[in-house]
Amino acid sequence: MASAYTLLLEDLASQGYIVLSIVHPFEASAASMADGTVVTPVNERGGLLPEVAGILREWAAEDVVLGRVTASDDRETQLRILRPYLASMPKTNAALNRWIADTKAVLDQLKSLPADSPAGRVAAKADLTRLGVFGHAFGGIVAGQFCIEDSRCRAGLNLDGSPQYGTMIDKPLTRPFLMVYSDREGRAKSSDAIYERSASTYYRAEVDGTLLPDFTDMPFWRGPVLAQGIFGPIAPQTALDITRRITREFFDQELLGRPSNLLAGKQKWAWEQVSVEVHRPERK
Repeated sequence: MASAYTLLLEDLASQGYIVLSIVHPFEASAASMADGTVVTPVNERGGLLPEVAGILREWAAEDVVLGRVTASDDRETQLRILRPYLASMPKTNAALNRWIADTKAVLDQLKSLPADSPAGRVAAKADLTRLGVFGHAFGGIVAGQFCIEDSRCRAGLNLDGSPQYGTMIDKPLTRPFLMVYSDREGRAKSSDAIYERSASTYYRAEVDGTLLPDFTDMPFWRGPVLAQGIFGPIAPQTALDITRRITREFFDQELLGRPSNLLAGKQKWAWEQVSVEVHRPERK
C-alpha cells in the first residue's frame, strides 16, 4: 500500500533525497494505469487474483521453515534449510522478477520525462550515481535482489522482509546492505546466513516490540486496523522515529559519505529497543 509509507518518504524528501515510490500493478492495493483504469489484486467478486493467491499459498509454510532456520546457530545448516525452500517458490520468484523489472523500467525512463513537467524538473536533478534502494516486507526482499542484478544500486535496505528470496543465497552482493528485523517470532536472523556471506558489508538491526506493520504508517490510522492485532507493543511514534533514523543513518553514510557513529557502534541509540551489528562476509 503506497500510502502506508508517507511519513518515512516525506522525512527522506525533507533531507534532500529524491524518493521514488514504485507501485506494482495488480499486486499493490491499487494502481492507476495510463488510461485511467484502476487495477487491484482482487477480482470483481472480491476474491484475490489467482496469481496473488498462488503467491500467498507458497508462503503458507514460511513461519515453520524460518523457525527451523533460526533454531540453528550453524550457518551451513541454515543454508541447507533455506536453499531448497527458496527454490520451491516459482510464483514468488516470478513476482520478484516483475517487481525488479518495474523498478528498472522506472529508472530507465526517469531521464526521459518531459523536461518542462514537474516530474521532469525533479528527475533532472536526480544523481543516479548515488542510488539507494529500499523497501518493506516483500519490497525489502526486492531491494536486495535488485542490488544483486543492477549495478546502479549503491546500497540496499530491507525493512523486515524475510527470507531473502532470489539468487543472493548463491551470489555475492558487492554493495552494503542493511536488514532491519522486527520482533516477529522466528524471524530475527532468518536471512543472516545469506547476507553475511553476500553483502560487501552487512548491517543487521533488530527493533524490539515491533511486528511487520510497525514500520509503516498504519499504527497511526486507528479505526478497524487496530483491531486486527497486527502491531507490536511499541508506541507508533517511537517505531516511526526509529525507522526514519535507521534509514537516514544508513543512506547518509553509504550515499553521501557521512560516517554513522550509530551504525559503527561508537554512539548509543536513543531507543533501548534498537540494536545493530556489523558483519563482513567470509568469501568462499
